[in-house]
Amino acid sequence: MYKIEVPEEHLLNWLEDLPVYPKFYWQGKDSQIQRVALGCRAHFSKIPEDLPIDSRLYGGCFFSKDCIKTPIWDSFFPNYFFLPKWEIEQEGSVATLFAHAPIEEIRSLWDKLPSVKCHPDWEKRRDTPSKSAWIQNIINSQNQMRENSLQKVVLARESQFTSRNQLPSFAWLQIHRKNPQRGTLFAFQMSPQATFLGNTPEHLFSRKGTLLRTEAIAGTRPRGKTDEEEAIFAKELLESKKETKEFLYVKNYLQERLSSLCESDVLSTEASLIKTQNLQHLHSIFTANLLSSSNDQAILSTLHPTPALGGTPKEKALFLINRLESFDRGLYGGPIGWTSKEESCFAVAIRSALVRSNSMHLFAGAGIVQDSDPEKEWEELEQKIRLWTDLWTT
Repeated sequence: MYKIEVPEEHLLNWLEDLPVYPKFYWQGKDSQIQRVALGCRAHFSKIPEDLPIDSRLYGGCFFSKDCIKTPIWDSFFPNYFFLPKWEIEQEGSVATLFAHAPIEEIRSLWDKLPSVKCHPDWEKRRDTPSKSAWIQNIINSQNQMRENSLQKVVLARESQFTSRNQLPSFAWLQIHRKNPQRGTLFAFQMSPQATFLGNTPEHLFSRKGTLLRTEAIAGTRPRGKTDEEEAIFAKELLESKKETKEFLYVKNYLQERLSSLCESDVLSTEASLIKTQNLQHLHSIFTANLLSSSNDQAILSTLHPTPALGGTPKEKALFLINRLESFDRGLYGGPIGWTSKEESCFAVAIRSALVRSNSMHLFAGAGIVQDSDPEKEWEELEQKIRLWTDLWTT
């Protein structure tokens, strides 16, 4: 263990060009601690049951195993967790380096602290699906809802922005860190060719010992430009039958799934509002004590994907998503985070982007029910990617 004095804003810049892979960055939405994992001394396709004490695994999973339509995710594995060679924890200006491999391999790289700027010169945008195809997908989904027991499906869109310049990756999170209402920040890079990163408000689960915490998030309205407008949108969200229906699908799903993992009653809070930089959502927190047999892999397998990212019933919704969507979700919407014997923390990888050379792929989804309005759902996607597109004008 080594203490290093370094300005906290330099950590992400340092990661930008660091020639060590994989790289993993994490800062929880309620935490001031930045975590970094570098290099791989062992990797796994699922979380092992016999993880040694004082070892922490980092990684994540694709939304679905059926990701074979496009090559944009070819730098990543569908399920990948790794034991790092080096870990860094930074709070304020003090960084602690935990070395599980010779420190000489990384010491010479520590002093390289470039200043990275995010000034893209965008030349084109492409949406997959296009707006007309998106509307048709919603119509097809609503036809399925009339014909069988499908209640909700979450349809997503990939928006590819191409720049004339090479794009930075980790440096985008530097801007997100300055916002007091940020979510959990993460970045995952397996090679120089592609970096997946995000600023997610959605917590899949955290565990301390046997105490489990998870949450339901669904329903969306924008933030207001004034306090009065903010209150109007909030009231609209709380009183919307459509948004309440979406939220209850998620809440009921978690209540049912958690009962098989926990030894006691699952406690949940009443619906309230959670506010991000530009959106507000319905929100409820769940807590429970786990059965001794409920390890982190079992929790991931049981909870993912929730109706907030897939739909309900799960199997019918996932089948329809795979049939209608012509792009790969990859890590978008999947679980991402870290785990150890004593504790773990996983987020849902939404409000996310994949950076590849001079292109940025933004992902956003919307919950579709019988009375969804396709135009409003398209606008919701636009609101969600504003978390990134607003950065380009600041």
